[in-house]
Amino acid sequence: MSALSTRLGFSPAQSSNLPMDQKAWGRPSAPSLLGGAPFAKNGYPILANPASGAEWRDQDGPNKNEARVLAPGQSGHQPSESSQPVARQMSVPYPDIATPRLSLQSGLQHGASIHGTKRPSAPSIAHIEEIEWKDLEITQTLGNGEFGQVFRGTWRGRLNEKGEPMDVAIKALYRDPNKAGHDVQAINELKKEIDSFRGLKHKRLVCFLGACFEHPHLCFITEYMPNGSLYNFLHVRKVKLPTRHAMNMSMQLCEGVEYLHTQDPVVVHRDLKSLNVVLDMQFNIKLCDFGLTEYIDKNNARGRGHNGGSPRYMAPELFDKKMKITEKIDVWAMACIFCEIFGGAIPYDGVKDMPTLTHIMTVKKQSPSIPSHIEIEAVKQLIRECFLFDQDARPSSSNVFKRLQRIKKEDPVAGGGKKKKGHS
Repeated sequence: MSALSTRLGFSPAQSSNLPMDQKAWGRPSAPSLLGGAPFAKNGYPILANPASGAEWRDQDGPNKNEARVLAPGQSGHQPSESSQPVARQMSVPYPDIATPRLSLQSGLQHGASIHGTKRPSAPSIAHIEEIEWKDLEITQTLGNGEFGQVFRGTWRGRLNEKGEPMDVAIKALYRDPNKAGHDVQAINELKKEIDSFRGLKHKRLVCFLGACFEHPHLCFITEYMPNGSLYNFLHVRKVKLPTRHAMNMSMQLCEGVEYLHTQDPVVVHRDLKSLNVVLDMQFNIKLCDFGLTEYIDKNNARGRGHNGGSPRYMAPELFDKKMKITEKIDVWAMACIFCEIFGGAIPYDGVKDMPTLTHIMTVKKQSPSIPSHIEIEAVKQLIRECFLFDQDARPSSSNVFKRLQRIKKEDPVAGGGKKKKGHS
């Protein structure tokens, strides 16, 4: 049990019995996991408990008038616990490929915009909501990362619809009181993530609620996502998505990435992976973990931080310090996640070490495998283009989103057009 768990009041017995959502790797980061966001009526999936085999339904589309099918005992709001596998009893096949940790810069300044509409600059750190530690209660450990641990908890400063303290995710930073200057570094890392996150508001991003700066409790509070990470959903629970629902999830993912890329200056996530994509109460996608996010000026496209990211999802230009960094690194990583959503493995699944991966990327120039069983050729072609080694030739996230929309509308297998016999 970690020293942080001890300070937070966990006994060894409690700590050992708490479920872990995943085992992180590379630059490990446990997702900030809260639901309740409005469900978008744009053909995205509504589903009952997928682990139980209950049927899926589209909210809009051919089956929009059909009743939602629920597993026995479900309320319609969250999956039946009896039918869910227990994540902590399963091993997560993430080979440990590590990159050196470099310090993060803090205090990024920006005035965000979307679709040409300017917004006021984000508030200073002094104007964010500071949450008192006494108002937080830890209820469950969700995961460990390089910079801290993520817990499920409640916040008495905000009540839910039942008048009870709100469920939240609490990302507590590690601190080493015996290491000179470590507290300053921890605070700077917390401020860096807050600076990256606070001005971004979209239904495809987890909602930032506030932060606690009370020593020794340095933590970042977001909404809690009850269905965990996309990685856990696909690779631990091993849910196989019907094609039309894989399309819907891919569109949701791309919608969030497009939002980041249409800011002014452009926002680059830099650490997109299925562990940093989380699912709300209705299994809608949201992006989380903005610890490596950069605001990139088009005239100075490299950005101000280190390459970062998780090696398996890193675009080839991130393996070469001489190459410029643009938002196209997110397009590559997004295509890796598309492959997972459509039933594929994690990228470079058989690779066990960083030198081998570097050789594959820089010498062999081999992109991740695209699942051969993807039924829609236009989707395969789109993923191929996202995996182009020439970043300038890769499509933009806006272009990817428009093409996914068109495929969804026109292809019967994706849920559009006139259905062909034999397709569900």
